[in-house]
Amino acid sequence: MVPELNEEYPAWGYFFHYPNIEHPGGAFQLDVYLTENPIGLDFNPKTFELSVETEFGGIEEVKLFYPLSEKNKYHVVAGMIEVVSHEGDRESALTFGGKLTLEKHDDYIYCKLVSPAPIYEITRIPESHMLLIEELEIIIAERKAALKDEKEFEKRLIKVDPLNLYIAFSQTLIKKFKSPGYNRQVEYRRLARFLQDEVQRLCKLRKERLPILPLEKIL
Repeated sequence: MVPELNEEYPAWGYFFHYPNIEHPGGAFQLDVYLTENPIGLDFNPKTFELSVETEFGGIEEVKLFYPLSEKNKYHVVAGMIEVVSHEGDRESALTFGGKLTLEKHDDYIYCKLVSPAPIYEITRIPESHMLLIEELEIIIAERKAALKDEKEFEKRLIKVDPLNLYIAFSQTLIKKFKSPGYNRQVEYRRLARFLQDEVQRLCKLRKERLPILPLEKIL
């Protein structure tokens, strides 16, 4: 029997948690509730698609759905996330990596992705921040080309700390957006300020001083 919607499920079948300075112990989190059939939510998740580490140390894309497979824990790597509804609608997000746990219930699977780095809900961020997605794809392609070894690149992507990756990625973009050809464009200046504010906020949330390596050292 499916529980009352307002007791167990968010209205959209998924929910993003964002930590704040008042709760420094918190983490970024995405909850997704997968069901076998639609249950009357505004968005009824059917599948959860993301990239994870394989048992052989590589990376593969997985599509999770009800009922649950034997595996209930995954190491998620940086990349796009897709939540697809029973009606065919899609909600996208961007993660810099994290830990995914799955809990099987009688009528649904509770998926919890936790990360020390932001998980961006693509459909809810300002249009100018879509540049983040484009720039991330460019940087990943550049780093993969520089290594000339896809397996080595996958090893580095699996090994990297999500928060280090996010801050290194942000610092690379801030420098890029302040360079001639970019700093005259309002959208790039706005995004550079956004990233600067985010990095400062994360440093306040995580009071410990983390040794942040440059992007070239980690990817």
